[in-house]
Amino acid sequence: MPDMYIVPLTQPEVDEAVELCIEAFRTDPMERYLFPEEDNYIRSWRELGPHKFRHAMENGSCWRTEKREAVIRCLPPNVTPDPNRALWRELMEKLVGSRMVYLNHLFGEIIPELRGNQPYYELSSIAVNPAVQNRGIGSSLLIKMQEIAQQNNVPIHLIASSVSNARLYNRHGFLHLQDLVIPNGPTLYAMCYQPGTPHAV
Repeated sequence: MPDMYIVPLTQPEVDEAVELCIEAFRTDPMERYLFPEEDNYIRSWRELGPHKFRHAMENGSCWRTEKREAVIRCLPPNVTPDPNRALWRELMEKLVGSRMVYLNHLFGEIIPELRGNQPYYELSSIAVNPAVQNRGIGSSLLIKMQEIAQQNNVPIHLIASSVSNARLYNRHGFLHLQDLVIPNGPTLYAMCYQPGTPHAV
């Protein structure tokens, strides 16, 4: 695994981070389920992505690698994941349509119940430039987040959107909590990292 220099994401870098996510998640099963049309996929990131990154930055939990080929976005305990709920709902209802009914149930009821009432970090996304994937760059960002969780003795929760992603997180000490099967859509994997669990180095 490479020795990466990791720094906080800054405001002037937000648009670049959004474009990185567009490329990194283009074939992600959940993204393609939500936005099968390419134009809607890009629109969702360019309109909502900047708000999500700035929200994470305001709470001190967004980093990038020195060469800007990867970025991680997390939310600390007790911080809402939706910085502009009205904007998010309006755009998602336009782009996602009837699929929003189950998504509201999944993310509004099932996942919160699964995670319980204890404080936790939410790992929202790790995006790595497709040209340099599978070189340990994303793992370096993940370890950074795990070290912070260890220091604060707070677990990390995430939703993996593919078997390969779930395996990666499992190698880093994340435990599988539950399969989340979306009707006519992908299977998601709820996972959790507990402080004190060994992680990859």
